[in-house]
Amino acid sequence: MADGMQKPRTQATHEGITDALIAAQMDFTTPAKTTKGARAKYAPLDEVIAAVRPVLNQHGIAVFQTTSIADDMLVVLTTLQHTSGEKIEGVYPVCALGKAPQDTGSAMTYARRYALLAICGVHPEDEDDDGEKGASVAGRNERPPAPKADANLAKLMADTLGQCETQDELSVWLGAHKDNMGKVDERARSSLRAEYARLLKALPREMADA
Repeated sequence: MADGMQKPRTQATHEGITDALIAAQMDFTTPAKTTKGARAKYAPLDEVIAAVRPVLNQHGIAVFQTTSIADDMLVVLTTLQHTSGEKIEGVYPVCALGKAPQDTGSAMTYARRYALLAICGVHPEDEDDDGEKGASVAGRNERPPAPKADANLAKLMADTLGQCETQDELSVWLGAHKDNMGKVDERARSSLRAEYARLLKALPREMADA
């Protein structure tokens, strides 16, 4: 090969999708938080794609998202397809049928972003830890801590709730996490309900035109 010519990257080979995804997760970078939400910045869909797709491809995994209809709901189907033929799929609710195109588009972007984060096992770090500090100052850490899985789920629910910008996105959030309410402790559940009620009053029904 002549001097100065860059060698093409060689795709890593793995026997199955589990080994490939494990290797990919070790190479993922944190998606950049470039968009301001209701309470804090978050990583938009394009940043999530930029952070995960090249790494997945490098490890022999293709990622694609399609839509379908289930029980009068538009849903997004996210698939990780490995070169071995193995695949992992996940379904995430978008919105009820009959919404205005702009509302559906906004809900679709929201659903695709979180479905892709979830299936890849990626979660941008939360830069706002005031809630944890407040709990410590109030002496709440005197009680036995909730199971780690429940605490992580409550944190994820709070993060995604805080990033809702319209009432329609709140409806999508509620549909996605309705069953999860029973999996977090009472303190987290009460906090989530209070924040949901506050946002329902404060947020517009739909996104204003730029």
